[in-house]
Formats: sequence, structure tokens, C-alpha cells
Amino acid sequence: MGRETVSGMITSLLTWLLVPSLVIGFIYLLIHSESILLWSSLPLLAIIFIIKNHIDN
Repeated sequence: MGRETVSGMITSLLTWLLVPSLVIGFIYLLIHSESILLWSSLPLLAIIFIIKNHIDN
């Protein structure tokens, strides 16, 4: 039982630290990039994410 609690805490900690760090890094890259491909990829990823959530529900 102790292992499950520690494992859950580590997973939660990594989720709350790693995901925001990746998002901030991607936003920083997007702002400082001149590439139209990066600017067009963000809305496409958002649309795919929304569609996937609707299919899962």
C-alpha cells in the first residue's frame, strides 16, 4: 500500500511539473519562431484534441 501511495504521488508530481513545463517551452518556441508551420500546427493540434475528446465521450 505504501508503494502505491508513493507511486501515485510521484506520478502526480511529474504530471504537475512536466506538462506545464512542456507547454511553456512550446509557447516560448512558438512566440520566438518565424515558421508558419509552427503557427499552423497549434490550431490543428487543438482541433485533433477536441475531436478525440468528443469521440472518447
